[in-house]
Amino acid sequence: MSVGLEEYMDSLDVKPDGFKLTLVYWGREPSDNSHPLHMLLEMLKHQFDLELKKQDVQMMNHHWWQVDMLWSGSEKELVSTAKKLDEILQVELPKFSGKPEFNFDVWNYPPAAEDDEF
Repeated sequence: MSVGLEEYMDSLDVKPDGFKLTLVYWGREPSDNSHPLHMLLEMLKHQFDLELKKQDVQMMNHHWWQVDMLWSGSEKELVSTAKKLDEILQVELPKFSGKPEFNFDVWNYPPAAEDDEF
């Protein structure tokens, strides 16, 4: 059974502070900074105020390239931002070679410790 993002958000007692969208490419071709995918990622970074974490990963006999796109903001903007980002990626990513796997997750900042409060 699949649950939409709005339904998922409604079911949470504590609303998330942001989301992380991860793209995994099993080929290493996009790891080269001259690959056109990097220009798209930089455009998305500025358009959606994202933090990008790009990395080449090697584990055992497997090697892949991944990018984590992290966003933080208000609960009201989370769903619309995630949907807009997804719409752009669904149109733009097929223009590049390789088909990434997607992973979407929400996150919260840790609660402030008592001695952190002023």
